[in-house]
Amino acid sequence: MELNWAKTFQMGICTPSSVSRPDAGVNKKKRDIIYLGGLISCDGRCARELSRRIGEGHSIFKILSRLWSHSGITLTRKVLLFNACVMSEVLYSLESVWLLKADKMRLDAFQCYCMRRILRIAPSFISRVTNVDVLGRARVQRFSTLIEDRQRKLYHKIQWHVPSAFSKMLVCDYFGQPKMWFGRRGRGRPRQIWAKRVHDLLLK
Repeated sequence: MELNWAKTFQMGICTPSSVSRPDAGVNKKKRDIIYLGGLISCDGRCARELSRRIGEGHSIFKILSRLWSHSGITLTRKVLLFNACVMSEVLYSLESVWLLKADKMRLDAFQCYCMRRILRIAPSFISRVTNVDVLGRARVQRFSTLIEDRQRKLYHKIQWHVPSAFSKMLVCDYFGQPKMWFGRRGRGRPRQIWAKRVHDLLLK
């Protein structure tokens, strides 16, 4: 087997080095690469991936606009279709990243926007109906709450892996406690570690 160099790209993480091809050319560098359905960024942040997911979810929601306004479909069926077509696209594997508070607010805002369109409720400054009431009428949980539940389940699953499992060696120690990585600290605010933050959720 050989690499297809036309489809092979390089992502430099904390290094200016380049990878050379067999023809003595330099492999093309990219800051963001889509791999297995997810957008990976060289800075390790998920803001671009979240924007891409919300954009794709909004496109699917617009394609199904005639379905949301159909009077012959019950609200329960519409919510089920929304979860199957839109929510599954937006939340796919997001439990493997730690979202900032602003990112969770963006997800919840997109969900409330969609639920208002399905329930035919005007924006809050017109209808005076809060987002909490909208989600209550639709009988759905916030996207951020669903992600936190999935993160807890994923951490529990990793805890029960054998000590030699690669996922457990990266996330937690032998006793299931989050592994602490020590190294040179970069500039700016310290990054939030997924294992530490999810472990804090388990203690709540």
